[in-house]
Amino acid sequence: MIRRPPRSTPSNSSAASDVYKRQVRYLERIGYEIVKDPEEADLILVSTCGVTETKERQSLELLESLSKYKKEIILFGCGHIINPEAYSKFNVKKLEDIYDFERLFPSKYKLFDGYGEEDRTFEYIPPYSSSKKIKAKIFFRELLRKLFNDKVAEWYQYSTPELEFSFEKEKSYRIIISRGCPFRCSYCAVWRARNNGKYKSISIEEVLKEYERGISLGYKKFLLVGDELGSYGIDRKFEFTIIDLLDKLLQRSGTRIGIRYIEPHFLIKYFDEWKRILRSGRIFYFCVPMQSASKRILKLMNRHYDPETVREMLKEIRRIYDGVLITHIMIGFPSETEKDFEESLEFVKEVEFDNVVFQPFSLRPKTKAEEIVKKYGFVDRKEVKRRIRKMDLQVRKNKIKRFLKIVRK
Repeated sequence: MIRRPPRSTPSNSSAASDVYKRQVRYLERIGYEIVKDPEEADLILVSTCGVTETKERQSLELLESLSKYKKEIILFGCGHIINPEAYSKFNVKKLEDIYDFERLFPSKYKLFDGYGEEDRTFEYIPPYSSSKKIKAKIFFRELLRKLFNDKVAEWYQYSTPELEFSFEKEKSYRIIISRGCPFRCSYCAVWRARNNGKYKSISIEEVLKEYERGISLGYKKFLLVGDELGSYGIDRKFEFTIIDLLDKLLQRSGTRIGIRYIEPHFLIKYFDEWKRILRSGRIFYFCVPMQSASKRILKLMNRHYDPETVREMLKEIRRIYDGVLITHIMIGFPSETEKDFEESLEFVKEVEFDNVVFQPFSLRPKTKAEEIVKKYGFVDRKEVKRRIRKMDLQVRKNKIKRFLKIVRK
């Protein structure tokens, strides 16, 4: 018999996901007390990540360190679903679906209901950074605000990976509008762990309800979240689309919206509509993950779009859009040549992204990339590191160029 509300320690291995935050809020609402010290906890939540080998290793190391406390541990996220063998030695509960959480902790509340007046942002320090570095970046952001204006400070916030949607001065309200991804990239295993591999759109009515709740709480910035937002409505045979949703949201004056992520396929499909929406000046963040600008590599990745078409579209968007424009690039995909890499590098240079999330290829279990690796092998590690340094230099040059343009406006 429990004579006090059980206490829990939330702990996530890669990023404080929006589902994770909702789970913590859900537990608080049914009587749990959140504590920082695992020794004091009765229950420990661990968000596992299996997007890359590095993130998987971080998840396993975290779980190993928490196991010594002999507490009840619950795993959620994608890591233990992508590679169950790696987690088989741990005596923990493993959630396969986000709604398993409601079944494990039944109550009158719903995981995706609003929770009233509460802070939606968990401050997260990524493994490659530190609290000291974060404090320095926050100091620099506020210095830019004093020297220039809020726009320059906001640009720095959302183009800086360690900050982005953590440690915001004006916090954004996150709305999950979909789960899952309909695409099957050869390197990706995450789709298997999302909503049982199926895409699910939250109805426009439910999204608007959450939007109005955020407005009533005083929020002016909203981030639309999902594994792939361009596919919004695909499970309803596109009786509604991401464009329809945005048009509804933008009918409300005084708000701004961030969009994460739109696959290039849907940038092409809705290009004229995207231009109209981005010209509104109310989209503060727009992410289009490209992964590569080489036709040959994109084909191996099972990503079917013409990189030249996307390049020209994004260059046009860059001319009309002053918000933060982001892409993702994978470096060292099996058989990537110097020519393939240079095409991606030139793409990044020409479009003038505010930031590029770049990472080396990481082989994941039960993906089509396993066959590609068997055929071509891995790109030499030293070569991958050299290309990463070269890409990092180009991204830094982009940022300086973008900074100078923004402060002169």
